[in-house]
Amino acid sequence: MPKPLWCWTGEDEDVKSDLKKVELTNQEKKKYNNAMKVYKTEVKFCMMDMCVGIKRRLQKWGTSNGDPRALLDQFAECKADCEKANKSILDEIKDIDKKKKCHDIMVQYLALGYNDLAERAYLNYRTSLME
Repeated sequence: MPKPLWCWTGEDEDVKSDLKKVELTNQEKKKYNNAMKVYKTEVKFCMMDMCVGIKRRLQKWGTSNGDPRALLDQFAECKADCEKANKSILDEIKDIDKKKKCHDIMVQYLALGYNDLAERAYLNYRTSLME
């Protein structure tokens, strides 16, 4: 009687060759790192412009009577708005990001000895490319 598909562990060599397929090239690494650096810088500058008043009120909260939860929510909304405004930077590297996340997950699973889960992560990545 054959094993159900969820019991299939695959071959070690298959998993290792799949891992090599999702390793980032030097060019992809450079593009990813540069885009992330630009994204983080733009979000930081946006927050310095848009969120500074909320941050100051949070820092002075101990001497005021405002509700800290409301201020924290306002700050989180401001940060989210800045992240959304700069989302186009991340759209340029979304394929590289998927590949990087798949590689990182596979490395973690393989380190723990879960080859079947590493293979499943790779298959999920391949399926996501077809969507």
